[in-house]
Amino acid sequence: NGFYSENRNPLDCQPYQCDKTCKECRGPKGNQCTSCPEGFELQLGVCKAIKCHETCKNCDGSQENQCTSCVENAELKKTDLGRFCQCSEGFFAKGSPLQCAPIKCHSSCKTCTGTRDNQCKTCQEGAEVVNGTCKCAQGYYTKETKPLTCVKYDKCHASCKTCRGPESEHCLTCTDNASLVEREDGKTCKCNAGFKSDSKNPLTCVKIKCHDTCATCNGEADNNCITCNEGAHITLGTKGSRCGCKEGFEVKDEKTMTCARPVKCHPSCLTCKDSGENNCVSCVENAILVEKDGGKSCQCKPGYFAKETSPLACAKNPCHSSCALCKSAEETGCLECHKNAELIKLEDGGQKCDCQPPNILWESSPNYICGTTYVKYEEVK
Repeated sequence: NGFYSENRNPLDCQPYQCDKTCKECRGPKGNQCTSCPEGFELQLGVCKAIKCHETCKNCDGSQENQCTSCVENAELKKTDLGRFCQCSEGFFAKGSPLQCAPIKCHSSCKTCTGTRDNQCKTCQEGAEVVNGTCKCAQGYYTKETKPLTCVKYDKCHASCKTCRGPESEHCLTCTDNASLVEREDGKTCKCNAGFKSDSKNPLTCVKIKCHDTCATCNGEADNNCITCNEGAHITLGTKGSRCGCKEGFEVKDEKTMTCARPVKCHPSCLTCKDSGENNCVSCVENAILVEKDGGKSCQCKPGYFAKETSPLACAKNPCHSSCALCKSAEETGCLECHKNAELIKLEDGGQKCDCQPPNILWESSPNYICGTTYVKYEEVK
């Protein structure tokens, strides 16, 4: 070892030094290399420079998994598949051959794998990585977005039930009878329609006592209506929102502004609460309300008959001369009698008038005169 011979017979061993291209050799010549320095490979005894993969600085082969050293800001990663060069944390691959340039992280990231806001690896104090994006952690709120600045807070604004920060626009949920309202800078809580704030610390929403004419409202006056009672709608004016009857409706109750479509009464009714004949409220002249089938209907009062039925018109009956008032023209149809006569009930249900003793009947027709002495009809009727 360390000697060589140019002649085998006779053997002449001479000391030698390897050619500068060899790491180890079996003779002094450049084609007698047995191993090569880094960056060279042995080909038929000759050390030839290796053309490394573009990702390697030095190598022992031309593949990307044969790197032995890396460029600045890159590091060698050893795996079961070989040795690879990758940019160190905080740097990204730029150009070919490999160059590792510092990554300019998005303002929300502390460290990152790229320049976008969803490529964060770590975050500033008070923030945490959520699917690659930095967001303020629980108990912190976003004070600034560029750069992301998260500030610790102890409690929510009085108007919020839960929140993401201490201000009124940081609400996540609201107290009873309040809802979130979108604002340019976040979400705030506001009392629902029909409720008003009774206290702002914390926000307490109590039901507004609406004016009788409003169904719901944002105040107690008659011009604070939001919705109306049956048959009415909002009428906008310079003094607010009042309720009035819709077209085709009429006021049913002025106090509550309840409106209904006009009811076409049955011909027998003067006024009514519905269209059936048993829904009368009042009657025409000389007619009265009577109970019928659970309701009330109109019929001519005693001594009158229906001269017309549509609409009902009641005329006085042409009574028998013995009757002062009657339900029919017969002698037995009397309801009331003339002076000095009494009403007698008959077995068949009829009623007739007879003179009461000691009176006597002086005249029966055309006038019924009953008395102790004869007097003119005009004096006894």
